Amino acid sequence: MKTLRIAAVLVVLLCMSGCTVTKAFQDTPAPTFPSAGKEVITGTKKTAEEIRKEVEKTVADTAKNQEKQEKKETSKETKTAASDTAEPSVPERKTQNETVPQQYTAPQPAPAPEPEPEPVPAPQPIPEPEPVLAPTPEPEPTPPPQTCPGGKNPDLGCEVILDTNYYRETFGSYNEAMARGQYYMDEVMYIGDIEITSYSVQEVYRNDHSIAYYGLNLWSNGSLIQ
Repeated sequence: MKTLRIAAVLVVLLCMSGCTVTKAFQDTPAPTFPSAGKEVITGTKKTAEEIRKEVEKTVADTAKNQEKQEKKETSKETKTAASDTAEPSVPERKTQNETVPQQYTAPQPAPAPEPEPEPVPAPQPIPEPEPVLAPTPEPEPTPPPQTCPGGKNPDLGCEVILDTNYYRETFGSYNEAMARGQYYMDEVMYIGDIEITSYSVQEVYRNDHSIAYYGLNLWSNGSLIQ
């Protein structure tokens, strides 16, 4: 559009210039040189044509320059858009005698090495507690056996009871033993299915012939009830 406007303006100027020059030549009287008059008029017309050609050439050159300028601007815009969308670290390339500079990519720092894990010490075995041994009590010394010189067995002590007979009950006195025997006769009367028919009280002696206790036994028709 700008080129068309400029061309129109130049055409208008050309027409005005041509009209003015023609009118000036028309108003100017012809020279008195008979032999050169035709050449002068021809020379004047060539000058107008040259002016017209120069104007047309100027218009054409201006249009071409404008078109080149627009193409150049369009090419720059295209390159700028391409450089904006281009990926970083693309090598340099030339487009229409123009160099697109390579974008600088900052080097990435190397990753820090991971620390090695510290060795875990092996668990130490827990020593088992040693069993505490109780001290073994020393055996008490056994007193020497007492002898009973006047006893039934002089080699044994005087308190030893040598009687090994069976007794149902024992008592410290004779009367207690007799009362107990009478109780069995009058109140109990039976041991299981065996009838109590009599009882007896026997002195039990120690080795030194002293009475240790009294033993009670029950009888059934002459047989000892055990």
